[in-house]
Amino acid sequence: MWLLSYAEQLYGNNSKDVNMSEEIDKDEEITEADDNAQTEECDTNNDEQECDEQCCNDNDTDTDDESEIIDDDDIQSELDQVKAELEKAKAEAAEYKDKWMRTYADMENLRKRTVIEKQDSLKYANFNIISDLLTILDNFQLAIEAGEKEPFDKDNYVNGIKMIENQFIDLLFKKYGVVKYGEQGEAFDPNIHQAMMMEEGDYEKDELAMVFRSGYKLHDRVVRPAQVKVGKPANKDK
Repeated sequence: MWLLSYAEQLYGNNSKDVNMSEEIDKDEEITEADDNAQTEECDTNNDEQECDEQCCNDNDTDTDDESEIIDDDDIQSELDQVKAELEKAKAEAAEYKDKWMRTYADMENLRKRTVIEKQDSLKYANFNIISDLLTILDNFQLAIEAGEKEPFDKDNYVNGIKMIENQFIDLLFKKYGVVKYGEQGEAFDPNIHQAMMMEEGDYEKDELAMVFRSGYKLHDRVVRPAQVKVGKPANKDK
């Protein structure tokens, strides 16, 4: 009897173990199915996400391409503007260079012409006065010829010489601005008088006691100083 009871108990336990094993297998199958479903869902989500990212990347690429196209147009426009400004600057530079070269040529010609005129002015500075002096020289030659003739007329000869002198004086004093100075009684000025002698006497100041040779000025410049004798006031303390 007890053997029968043990057998039943043992068989019953085995049946339970079989049932539990079947349940575990079913649970594992359900879990595996759930895992497969989740994996498929995740794959589907990943594919959709990758698709979205790819679409976004495509859109970004299109946007970048459009930006690059716009940037290229702006660069080309700026380049054309720079080229136009450069051409304008070149034209202005060429114009300024041409004007400068013309001005330089004019200044160089003026400089050369001025040098030539200055040289001619120095070379022919005495042209006019020589021309006038030649007329006086002719008159002197006529006077010499008149003095050599016989009979000799002294009065006419002297009058002829005086006429030549007056002609010469008019030429110097009236035409060329020469001034004669140096008269007895003038105040002594060492800047225009050359003192040849000095004497003390009844003089109120230093003055010309005697004139040996007259002085001459051309306008305000001394051509020849007057040679004089200077009279000085006497020292009454002596």
